[in-house]
Amino acid sequence: MIEVYTVKYRQPGQTFWRKVKKVKATEAKEKYWWVFHCEDDSLHYISLNAEVIFPPERQAIITHQMGKEVGQPIQRA
Repeated sequence: MIEVYTVKYRQPGQTFWRKVKKVKATEAKEKYWWVFHCEDDSLHYISLNAEVIFPPERQAIITHQMGKEVGQPIQRA
């Protein structure tokens, strides 16, 4: 399973969407930032005010990673 995905975002007031490619993980930090962890170990910080579009594959990747941590398959209800 490919465990990277592309995230689209735009800051408030911007017209065009930008992309962050090969994202491995995301997290929200301290009420101010989205942090995108990329495959090459780079970090991208984007404000929480930005519009962010996550692809549908993201949920499948998260479920798969949770299953690996627990040691058994996890299914969405």
